[in-house]
Amino acid sequence: MLNPNFVCVCNHLNKMHISTEEALKYNTNGYRICIEYKDSICVNGIRYHNSENICHCGNFIPDNLRFLEQQCEKVV
Repeated sequence: MLNPNFVCVCNHLNKMHISTEEALKYNTNGYRICIEYKDSICVNGIRYHNSENICHCGNFIPDNLRFLEQQCEKVV
């Protein structure tokens, strides 16, 4: 199972994308659409946003480098 905190190339976490089951149920292509606010940022574990626009990135694509960077930031 993929880590829920893994970052997508849209810069939002894995857990902010619909599940695989939902993707297959609601769209025929199976893409895991992002449901996070488009301008959402995380500061000290709290998420902030200014607009009500949802990201809707086309598919969840893990960003390996960004995930590793976030994990290193937590250790330091």
